Amino acid sequence: MPFYEHGDKNTGFTYQHNYFTQGNWDSSAEVYALFTKAINPRTGLGYNLNIGYHTQNGYNLLTTDSNYGFRVTD
Repeated sequence: MPFYEHGDKNTGFTYQHNYFTQGNWDSSAEVYALFTKAINPRTGLGYNLNIGYHTQNGYNLLTTDSNYGFRVTD
């Protein structure tokens, strides 16, 4: 991870190779993702952003799995 400060504040790139099988059917997929997060370890508030690009059997899919936590009152 090129921009790593600590476990709750970092940015990086991930790669996954997934293999699926059921009965006589099987398939594999590639997943490339860019992520960044900055979470305050004392409060658990902050952000976690993830954007991914999946390819499987000639199909492509852009995904995100992101959240943002903030205080609504003092």
